[in-house]
Amino acid sequence: MAMSQLSGRQSLRDIESNLEAQQEKLYHLGAKPIARSSLARLNEKQPATLYESVFYQLLYHCKNQPSKHKFRFKNSLFSLDASAIDLSLKLFPWAAHQPHAANVKLSAGLNHGNWIPEFVALSDGNENDRVQGRKFTFPKGSIIAFDKGYNDYGWFKSLTDQKVSFVTRLMTNAVYDVLEHLPVITRRA
Repeated sequence: MAMSQLSGRQSLRDIESNLEAQQEKLYHLGAKPIARSSLARLNEKQPATLYESVFYQLLYHCKNQPSKHKFRFKNSLFSLDASAIDLSLKLFPWAAHQPHAANVKLSAGLNHGNWIPEFVALSDGNENDRVQGRKFTFPKGSIIAFDKGYNDYGWFKSLTDQKVSFVTRLMTNAVYDVLEHLPVITRRA
C-alpha cells in the first residue's frame, strides 16, 4: 500500500494493474502481484496509525538530510503560496466556489533548507491567500518570498517588527514615496 501511495495510484484496480505490469521487478524483490480483493481487505484492516508512524519516520529522515542546492543563506528561506484544488461539486457540495464549481485552497510555507512544507493550511476556496498567510509564524531572522496576492501593509509591518524579512512585488496601484536611491553592489566570483 505504501508503494501504491508513493507511486500515485488512484484506485485498487490501478494498483493491481500496476503490480501486474511490474511482475519482473517484483520477482527480484521476492514479491508477487496481489489480487484486488486482497488489497481491499488489507486496506480495510490496516490501522491508520501505521501510516502515521511511517509518515513521521520519513519526515524525521528528510529533515535531517542536508540540502542539495548550491546557494546558501545565513537565514532560513521560505516560499509562501496558495493553490486552489478543484473538487467534484456532486461529491463536495459544501465546497461550492461558484454555481458550477467546487474547490478548497491549500496554503503552504516551504522551507528551502530541507524542501519540506513547514506551514500548511486548508481553507475555503473563496478565501483570500493572505488570510492563512497571516496565521503562519515564521522564525525570527527568516526570509519569506511570496506573490502580490499577500499584499497587506499591516502584515508587512508585523513581519518587520518580528525581524522577519520578505520579498514580494508591489501592486500596480501601490502608493509610495522613494526616500533614497542606493547603488547596486555586484560581486565577482
